[in-house]
Amino acid sequence: MSKTNDASFFAKIAWCKTIIDDPDFYPLPSSSRYPKVSTEDSLFATTLNSKSTVAAWQCFGRKPTFPEDTVTKEVRILASLGTELNSYPNILHGGFEGVLAEEASSVLEMSNKTRADCPEAYSEDGLTASLSVKFMKPIYTPQVVLITAAYTKVEGKKRFQHIEIKDGEGGLLATAEILYVRPPPGKKFVDRSGSGEEKL
Repeated sequence: MSKTNDASFFAKIAWCKTIIDDPDFYPLPSSSRYPKVSTEDSLFATTLNSKSTVAAWQCFGRKPTFPEDTVTKEVRILASLGTELNSYPNILHGGFEGVLAEEASSVLEMSNKTRADCPEAYSEDGLTASLSVKFMKPIYTPQVVLITAAYTKVEGKKRFQHIEIKDGEGGLLATAEILYVRPPPGKKFVDRSGSGEEKL
């Protein structure tokens, strides 16, 4: 399975094909699926990149309405979840739902950080300040789910996000509220000096 673009896998599933073909969204690179020398993203790039964990992962961003709006305010992620992520038999570990929510939050942030045409682009990495998950229904595995992340409020360097995890029929499985904080000007939360960001 590709580490960066699994659209061909999801295109074989009818409801996923609808997500892929939505003209209001554009494909996003899944950089966290690339192994890196620095070990950054190793959780999703290596540990969770197998047929029995997260077999496929494809991201999409909602197109900004230029010129009125230049920010990607929502992302969608298709994720194929395997049985080695379970707690009870064939049920996803509840803690992993928080992992999915935080990764979706990161995808939303990166969708603007890496865009040259976006005035919201920034060079330094932010961090999750708080994460609250509400479990609605068990997430059975194996299963393909849709994860969405969207901004609900922006206050300076604070980014408030709402996350939802849904099944293929649109059933709500879990929600999360995340506060993501960007560093003040001239400061860094993550020291990358000498870390080596090249891909393996």
